[in-house]
Amino acid sequence: MKPGIKIALLYAPLALALCAIGINLWTRTQMVQADPLMAGHFIGPIEGIDERGNQVVVPDSRCHLIRYGSSDCPACHSDWDEWTTMRSAMLAKGCNVTEFAPSANLLEDRGPEAGIYRLTSLNPEFIARNRFSATPTIILVDQYWRVLWSQGGALRSSELSATIAEQPSSMLMALLKPVELHPPHPSQAISKASAPPAPASLDARTVQIPVADSPTDGPASAPVVVVEFADFQCPYCALVARPLRQLRAKYPNGVRLVYKQYPLEFHEYARKAAGLSVVAAQRGRFWPVYDELFKASPELSESILSQTATDAGMDAGKLGELVRSTNVQHQIDGDIQLGKSVGVNATPTLFVNGRLYHGPIDPANLERLVTQELARQAPIPHAGQ
Repeated sequence: MKPGIKIALLYAPLALALCAIGINLWTRTQMVQADPLMAGHFIGPIEGIDERGNQVVVPDSRCHLIRYGSSDCPACHSDWDEWTTMRSAMLAKGCNVTEFAPSANLLEDRGPEAGIYRLTSLNPEFIARNRFSATPTIILVDQYWRVLWSQGGALRSSELSATIAEQPSSMLMALLKPVELHPPHPSQAISKASAPPAPASLDARTVQIPVADSPTDGPASAPVVVVEFADFQCPYCALVARPLRQLRAKYPNGVRLVYKQYPLEFHEYARKAAGLSVVAAQRGRFWPVYDELFKASPELSESILSQTATDAGMDAGKLGELVRSTNVQHQIDGDIQLGKSVGVNATPTLFVNGRLYHGPIDPANLERLVTQELARQAPIPHAGQ
């Protein structure tokens, strides 16, 4: 065989590999907006709030296994055994594990475990940069926070051993693999509209939460009082705000809403938004500001706060001075201390007639629990009856 042919045959596999990597990189560049969780995508470090209300920064590691779940996701419960098997295997390989679920009741209450981080909220930049198109979503990330592998939908026992054996693969091997979008398995592709809501309940214990000077909506004589501890920059608080307002409108004589400030320290604009809402309440404009701030959450900014203040009839130029005033800050701090004293450790947290709300805060569960409380009192007709 001629030397030239030998050299060509020798280097042909390398050339093909380089071509494959180039084609994959180009394809990923074109498709990154379609699926940010594909191999090679950089997701960045993770920080958030754990189920006990502590701020957590997930430390660097040789690899990271991340699982995003939701309490109203049947697959998140049905594949729990498979998930714990994979989690244990990745821990043994030196990975950190982050379990992210907006509702803490989806997370195990087992106390601290080495290498496992259970979070109920994440830094907004992480949420904005990555789209979770299925629940559960599982992601394996290398030490540089680049995606090696992702899976949308429940893990299947038949695939688990092979998946564990392959992970974590090298970055080179990850880039050689064809681009895959990993849709949920057909058996797990259950729409939220058709899935029954996960159960929610009220704590048996009743605590006294004074209304004091907090903003309220509804008659003082209403038999059901819903107290909301929330953060205007919290995306989950924004999801709860509209169902609460709709429930209040449906039962105008039966439900009273009370808002308590609970801005989280790692949200850049949360405390200033809280201050703006306190000033608005002093001018009788709290609920319009409440609606506008939650429409903008979690993309709050100085310009949005200024525009909201202007729309509420305030001097945006004096906004900083107003929200820094002693009485405004005293009210915010008072609400935070009150929340901590009654067990608030995350946002949003609701109390219905002094009983802590457990479980996913969705319209179906909200109305069910509120109507149960109404049934304990004299019947109250809703709007339109």
